[in-house]
Amino acid sequence: MQGTGRMKVQPDQTTVLVQVASTNTEAGRAVQLVSEQVEQLLKKIQDAGFKPNEIKTSQFYMQENNEWRNDRMVRNGYTARQTLEITFALDAKRMTRLTNAFASTPEGVTFQFGFGLSDKLQQQVKEELIRKALQDAREKGAVIARSANIRLGSIRKIEYGRQGVQPYGPVNMRADMAVMKQEASFPQTEIQEMELTDQILVIWTIEQ
Repeated sequence: MQGTGRMKVQPDQTTVLVQVASTNTEAGRAVQLVSEQVEQLLKKIQDAGFKPNEIKTSQFYMQENNEWRNDRMVRNGYTARQTLEITFALDAKRMTRLTNAFASTPEGVTFQFGFGLSDKLQQQVKEELIRKALQDAREKGAVIARSANIRLGSIRKIEYGRQGVQPYGPVNMRADMAVMKQEASFPQTEIQEMELTDQILVIWTIEQ
């Protein structure tokens, strides 16, 4: 009998993705420009009260730009991109300070806020989802047993994770929010709850 656990959870963690990009005819110059912008941006972020261990580089790549010209593909410079990831406990005041730090960033810098669960809360939610899934399986099993006029015996087998359910996948982990580049308080709107599910399979013996 398959049981499903469902919960709505209020996020307790903020993740901000910041992308810095620069295009130049020379690859080395494009990388240099991005590095300079990132250095300036890191100073603003740290001045806003964020610690170095809250800021990580999650991606860096170089892209060759091409365009179709005179019936052939020709190179048209290079674009370098670096993505910073800032993770901290959900806090409206810190989000406002960070938003204001981005207010004077140059062109080529974009950012978005996402909301999810801390490691501690993820573990708590996972345990609760498993309990709910087991209870759901028991209730379904009891209904079927009564309807079929049989008695369930002892649990023969429990399978967990066999169907690849991922209750903390990226679709559920984020609620992206566009933020304008101007000095202001972070929008005082309620952060959307996350709807999480998990499943478990319980097999009982049948008593004669």
